[in-house]
This record gives sequence, C-alpha cells and structure tokens, in this order.
Amino acid sequence: MATLGAAYVTTADIEKMRLPDGTIANPAELLDQTNEMAQDIPWYPTNKDTSNITVVRTGIPQPVLRRLYEGTPPTKSAVAQIEDGVSLMTDAGVIDVDVPHGGNLGKIRMNERKAKLQGFMQYFQYLMLYGTNQLDERQFNGLTIRYNAITGNVSSQVLNAGGTGTDNTSVWGIDWDEDKVCGLYPKGTQAGLEVNDKGIQKQPTSVTAGAVGTGFWAYEDELKWKCGLAVKNYMSVVRIANIDVSDLTFQQLGTGSQASTASTYLIDLIADAIERIQNPGPNFRFYCTRRTRTWIRRQSAVKGGSQIHFDAPAGTNQIPILSVHGVQVRICDQILVNTEDDAPVLLSDFP
Repeated sequence: MATLGAAYVTTADIEKMRLPDGTIANPAELLDQTNEMAQDIPWYPTNKDTSNITVVRTGIPQPVLRRLYEGTPPTKSAVAQIEDGVSLMTDAGVIDVDVPHGGNLGKIRMNERKAKLQGFMQYFQYLMLYGTNQLDERQFNGLTIRYNAITGNVSSQVLNAGGTGTDNTSVWGIDWDEDKVCGLYPKGTQAGLEVNDKGIQKQPTSVTAGAVGTGFWAYEDELKWKCGLAVKNYMSVVRIANIDVSDLTFQQLGTGSQASTASTYLIDLIADAIERIQNPGPNFRFYCTRRTRTWIRRQSAVKGGSQIHFDAPAGTNQIPILSVHGVQVRICDQILVNTEDDAPVLLSDFP
C-alpha cells in the first residue's frame, strides 16, 4: 500500500506553499543543481528504433614496398560496431480532485512539474556519468564505464592525477558534435522531456488504509524522457581521473599531488588533455565539480596562472567565463565530489 505523503500532493503540502495573502509561492529551489554538461549536449535521433549503431575503424591496412615485377598482396581495413541504447525515464503527478487548492490548482501543478523537471535533469546527468547496463539493463552506458582505466584500449584518453583510494574526483573534457559525442532519442520521436496533462483520471487503487481497490479521481500528469548517449569517436572525450580532493586545498601553492611543482598538477594535466582530443571543435568544454573549479580559479595567482582567463560575455554583466588554455571550464554537480574510486589498471570495455 502506498504512503500518502510520499507520492501524492496533500493539503499539508499545499499549506506549506501558501503565502499569508493566500497565494501560492514559487519555492526557493534549494535542491536545484547546475549540470552544464546536460545543458550543452546536442541531440540526434537513433538509426534504429531504440538504439544507435556506430561503425568505427579498428584497423588500417599497411602498404608494402614493391620492387619492379613483384606482386602486391591485397589488404583490407577492419571495422567494428558499437550499439548504444536509449533509456526511458518516467514520472507521474497525481492530485486528488477534492484537495482544497483555493483556486491555485494551476500554480500548484506547475510547481510540481518544475521539481520533477529538476529530478529528470539530475538523473539524466547521473546516467551520463555513471550509467551502466551491466548493472541495470534499463540504464544506458555513461562515460565512466567507457573510460574506466588508465591502461588498455582507451588509456590515451584517461590521464592519471595521482590520487588513490576512494576520495577522488574527475575532470571531463568533451567535444560535442553529431559525429563525436551526442545525445540520442528514438527515431520518429521528439527530443527532450515530454509533459502530458492527462486531465482528470480515475486512479485504479486507493491509498487510504482499508479501502484498497476502490480508486479515486485525480488530476494527472505524465512525464517521460527517452534518452541515451553516443560516443562515436572515443578520441573526442578525455578524462582526468584520480584527482585527490584532499590536495585541492585553497592555499595558493597547493599540496601533494596538486602542488604546482608536481607532475600531476591539474593545470598542466588540462594542457595535456587538450592535446588528447582529435581535431577539437568549437564545442569542446571541460566539466568539473564546484570545488575543483574554485581551486582552478584560485590558481590564476600561481604557476600556470597566465593560462587561466576570465572572459565576460559580450554586452552582458554576467560573471566572466573561466577558461584554461582557451577551453571553457563548466560546472557539473553530479560529478562525485570526493567518492570516486581511483581508476583501476584494467582493460576498458570500449572497443
């Protein structure tokens, strides 16, 4: 039996939103996150009904040196297929038709939709980073499962910042493009979140103790998002892994693996990471946690500071955009702050 307060908007919930003059407030969204990776991703339809096939080159034939009148043996290239799936995220909103709302039903429903939208965005960003259909077939594969090792097939794209244990974080560099890294939605459908106002619907069961099966009438919203992630060129992503969060101190000189003289100094690794991207385009960005970006911002006063720039958007009064070596550094709150395991010395599953 469902718990009323856990899934349904109650009179008590509405009273918490009501101001002294009887109107419904816009709640301060203290639980909102900034996930600019999810904001930047471009969207393209799959080439199958619910998945996308990418063909990648895995072998280049080598020519031979031929003497006159010698034969030439034939060669061929090698290719492989990568199949990326699409997940279906869903939610529902239900408000009993007899819940007192004081003429504010539309505002109440809109407030609930806003909260649910934030939930969708946060969960999508989580799946982009940490989703794996090895653990749950309903999930699409995110970035970490593809770039999970400092040796092996994709080791050129995983830089080791020297941290060990489970108190690490990562910085991700992604070059967005249809033929590089992009979001997926099933062909024949639309991209993004769908919100369907179902009007008044009969609910199949009651949530009141002793009345299961009697049902009730309610205003109902249906929300769904069909989404996935395709990495069509593995050299369009770079991960700086094993960043020891305890070394991201706010002292100017830093400590341990993030001392400005260390070989694992993050500002230097960012320069290295840029060179690992194949033909970077105008949509190349870095993503990190707030703490990491704060630390990067403070490094403008020490070694490497000349490579840290603050550029205000033209014609605006916005806070200047932070760039390192010419590449924007953006915030992603869903990146684990200090609980990533160090990237293991194992083969990645990426072909």
